[in-house]
Amino acid sequence: MLPELVAQDTEGWIVSRAVLRAATVTERVWEAVFARLPATYAYLCAKTGRSCSDEEALALVNESEGGFMGDRGLAIWAVGQMGKLQVLDQLRAELEDASSPRRF
Repeated sequence: MLPELVAQDTEGWIVSRAVLRAATVTERVWEAVFARLPATYAYLCAKTGRSCSDEEALALVNESEGGFMGDRGLAIWAVGQMGKLQVLDQLRAELEDASSPRRF
């Protein structure tokens, strides 16, 4: 049932509940969640202890939409829960660079 949920336009919270309750999750399902629902993938990594590199964590946040209170906020929370402080520092630096006035 998981592959069908991920393949359809199912909301991330439904997919995450199904993954957390599943007895087993295939690598194909993990790859599909990573590709289609980056914030959900980050959340599931945080909840299940699944390994995620710093580069992947940064990409998951950057690919998530919805600002701080949307999917991006969930991905940032998950990165923090995974203890990826360097990624959080990099995100903060990128935000500060984007908000600082440019001098020409």
